[in-house]
Amino acid sequence: MAVKTFIAGENLTDKIGYAVIASSTNKQVILADDANDICLGILTNDNTSGGAVAVALPGEVCKVKLGGAVDFGGELKAADGGALVAAGGTGDDNVIAKALEDGASGDLIYAVVMNFIK
Repeated sequence: MAVKTFIAGENLTDKIGYAVIASSTNKQVILADDANDICLGILTNDNTSGGAVAVALPGEVCKVKLGGAVDFGGELKAADGGALVAAGGTGDDNVIAKALEDGASGDLIYAVVMNFIK
């Protein structure tokens, strides 16, 4: 369990709580863009491209940005742009977190970071 520092591979200003993936460039992260992305973790600070950013890795509790309504205890996946939405009941969704409270689109809520394919 840890928060690790990486380099922003794109402008990540105002993206706290968004899911990120590993870029093709060493030690750089970019926003996740769909439920099939294998996410590295959740951005816990923001920065412009080339700046240092902190990422909460699996096992950490952090705030996540919602792209839709979620319920307490619900599994979350990345949506287009890296915000998190409720994972479906079946399919190949890559679950990146579990909601620790209810929330609506645009909210920052607490969640525990995880990473598994549903």
